[in-house]
Amino acid sequence: MENNRMQSSCNSILTCVTVISPTFGEKRMQDVLINDNGDIDAIEEHDANRKIDINSQVINLEGKFIIPGLIDTHFHLMATGLSELSVNLLHATEIPDIQELLAAAKESTDEESWILATGLNEEKLKEKRPVTRAELDACCGSRPVFIDHRSLHYAVVNTEAIKRLGLLDEGTSGGSGEELREGIIKDNLLNKSRQALMRGLSKSFLQKSLRYGSALAAKKGLTTVHAIEGGELFGDEYLSILLDIRDELDTWVNLYWITTDIDAAHQKGLQSVGGDILLDGTLGSRTAALWKDYADEEGCSGVLYRTQAEVDEFFFRARQAGIQPAVHAIGGRAIEQALNAIGVAEKRLPGIDNRPRIEHFGEANKAQINRASELRMGVASQPPFAYLRGGPDGVYCERMGTERASQLYAFRLMLDQGVQLAGGSDSPVVSLDPILGMHSCINAHYEAQRLSVQEALQIYTITGAWLGFEERTKGDLQVGMNADLVVLDRNPLSIEPTSFQDCEVLLTMKGGRIMFNALG
Repeated sequence: MENNRMQSSCNSILTCVTVISPTFGEKRMQDVLINDNGDIDAIEEHDANRKIDINSQVINLEGKFIIPGLIDTHFHLMATGLSELSVNLLHATEIPDIQELLAAAKESTDEESWILATGLNEEKLKEKRPVTRAELDACCGSRPVFIDHRSLHYAVVNTEAIKRLGLLDEGTSGGSGEELREGIIKDNLLNKSRQALMRGLSKSFLQKSLRYGSALAAKKGLTTVHAIEGGELFGDEYLSILLDIRDELDTWVNLYWITTDIDAAHQKGLQSVGGDILLDGTLGSRTAALWKDYADEEGCSGVLYRTQAEVDEFFFRARQAGIQPAVHAIGGRAIEQALNAIGVAEKRLPGIDNRPRIEHFGEANKAQINRASELRMGVASQPPFAYLRGGPDGVYCERMGTERASQLYAFRLMLDQGVQLAGGSDSPVVSLDPILGMHSCINAHYEAQRLSVQEALQIYTITGAWLGFEERTKGDLQVGMNADLVVLDRNPLSIEPTSFQDCEVLLTMKGGRIMFNALG
C-alpha cells in the first residue's frame, strides 16, 4: 500500500492552522510547535516573524484544520491487515462472482500459497447462502482456500484446506461433520483452524499484515488502536511478532490479549486483557443474549457462553492483579452478567482504578446504563454497527423489530447519564474509518443514538484515551501532550452534518512524526 510517509525530525512547526479541540473548541490562525520529544510545546497565535531554528521542519497548512489524533478502542490489527491482503468478497452479489474472484487469485499467486478471502456475506448474495466446499473445489482445485465471514464468526474452506488444517474427515457424522461437508467451520473448530492457518503463514507475511493494518489506520486518521489480539481468534504465536515491531508501526498499539489467564498476562507485564472474551454472540447470528426472543425466530433469545461465576472470577482476578479486563457483551442478559461481575469485584476490592470495560454494550437498558455510569467503567462501542445495520431496512430490525432496534446502542442516553463511552470499529468487521464512525453518531437513524459533532469527536479522542489510561498524554491538543494529530480538509464543526463523512484526512502525525501525508 502506498503510505506517502514523509520523514521528519521531531522538531516541527505547523503554521496557519485552525486548531479544533473537544475541550476548548476552535482557535483560528494558530501555530503548533512540536519539540524534540514529539510533544506539543506550544499553541500560539500565528506569527509571521517567528524566529525558526534552521533544523526545524515548517509546514504551512494555509488555514486547514487540526483535530487530535483519533483513537479506535476495538480494533483487530492482524485481522485487518490479513483482510486487506486477502480477496475482498464484500461486493460479490452471487456465488459465481466469488468463484471468479478466487479463480483470478489462483492465477496471480504462488502455486503453494493459500488463497485467503474475507467479507463473505450471504445476505447480499442472490442465493442467500454461503459458497460451498464443492463450489470452492470447482474454481480453485488443489489450492487451499480459507474464506472468513464478514463477522469473523465462521469460515468456509475447500477440500485441500481441510487436509492442510488437519480437520475431521468429510464422512464424519453429527453437527460439525455435516457442516464440514459443506466446508463450513465455526466455534472451536474455527478457532483451531485459524490457529493452524496462522502457524502455516511466514513470519515476513505476518509482519507485513501488521504493518499494513497500522498504515491503513494512519491513512484514515487513527493514531492509536486498542488491538484485540491472540487467544482463540488467531492464536498467540504472532503476539511476539507484534510486540517486537510495535514501536515501528504507524500507530500506537495498546495490546488487549484475548485470554482469561490473568496470571499469564501479569507475567508478560500486560496491563489489559480481553476484548473478545465472549459472554454472548452476535445479533446477525441470533446468538446475542437478548432479554426477549428474536422477532424473526420464536423461542430463540440467544446464548450465554459463560456462567455468572466464571465472569465474576475473571473480573475479580483482574482487579486483584491491577489489570484492565474487557468482555464482549451485546445482548442485555450478557451485559447484566458483566455489570454484576464488575460490581462484585468493586465491592470485594474497593478503591482500585483498573477501568473494567464492556465491548459493544448493544442492548443496554436505562437501568444498566445508569449502573455503568455509577461503576465508572468504560464502554467501547462501535457506532457504525448501528448506522450500517440498524436502519429501518437493516438486519437489526429484522432480528428485533423496529421498536427494539431503535433502542440499541443508545449513545445519547449513555452520554447523558455520564457513561465513559468511547468509539471504535471492530475492524475488519466494519470499516476502520473513524470519520465514518463519527458520521454514524451524528447521523444516527434514531434519536437514542444521535450525538453532536463535538460529542462524536469526544468519544474518538478524550474518552478513548481515558479507556487506555492515557488521558494525560493523548486525546486532546494541549501543551505537554503527545503531538498526535490529524489535518482535515474542512472544518468538522461547521460542515453540514449529513456531509460529515466527506471530511478528508490530509495528514496524520504520531508523536510528532508524520505517518501519512496527502498534502503533496
